Parts: sequence; C-alpha cells; structure tokens
Amino acid sequence: MAAAHDSGLSVGAYLDVIRPLAAFGMPLPRAAEDALHLVRVAGRNGWTLVHTHERFQRFTPLGVTLDYPHDAVPDGIVHWQDLLALTVHLEGHAPAVSGAVTADHLARAASQLDETPARVRDRLRRYAPLFALTFPQEETLG
Repeated sequence: MAAAHDSGLSVGAYLDVIRPLAAFGMPLPRAAEDALHLVRVAGRNGWTLVHTHERFQRFTPLGVTLDYPHDAVPDGIVHWQDLLALTVHLEGHAPAVSGAVTADHLARAASQLDETPARVRDRLRRYAPLFALTFPQEETLG
C-alpha cells in the first residue's frame, strides 16, 4: 500500500500498473475479497459476518473490491463447521462450494462434521444467498 500511496494511485490503479510484472514472478497483493475470505476472517476473529463486511468496506476507497453480493451477507457469527462445509474439500480453503450443493457434498460434510446431511444443509442455508447455493430435495439426502 505504501508503494501505491507513493505513486499517487489508488491501490486498485497501482495493481493494474504492476499486474504485468506477475509474468516475471512478482507476487501481487490481493485487491479483491470474496465471500469465502469474508467467512474466514469473520470466523478467525469471532466477528459477525455483517461486522466483518463493514470492516472490509472501509478498504474500498483504497481500491479493494468486495467480490460478493453485499446485500446477501447474513448476520451472526461463523462456526468452524460452517467454514469446512462451505468448501469443496471440507478444509476451509478455496475453492468454496457454489451453485448446486450435491447430496454427495452434504454426505461427505456430514461424515466429517459428525452431523446429518440435513443438518449440514440447514447450516449452509444461511449462506445460500452469499454463495448462490441451491440444495437437493430432502428425499435425496438419505
């Protein structure tokens, strides 16, 4: 951020200038925050998702973009089980699940979390608008 400040550019504009250097191995800082990062930061700090979103918004004048639907941020704190169930590999790291959540994902998450598939589905429903999640019919959960 200091380099962006020194150049007189916003962080976003500065990243646009230096992005071609990534081809030569220069690591680039993150300029966008996605829904999974929102959930991870909230969970790590014990903050509500709304509070974390409000904190993220403070960085938008610096060029940081929030790559998730702002009006879909649910209130409440994040439980570690939520974070695991929200990720494809059930370990809390990208990629996040999105779109249709399969019965297989619910079953694998249920096994890992020692919960029923229906409980995992209910846990994920709170995040459905944020991650654009849809769920299988109840009779397919087993």
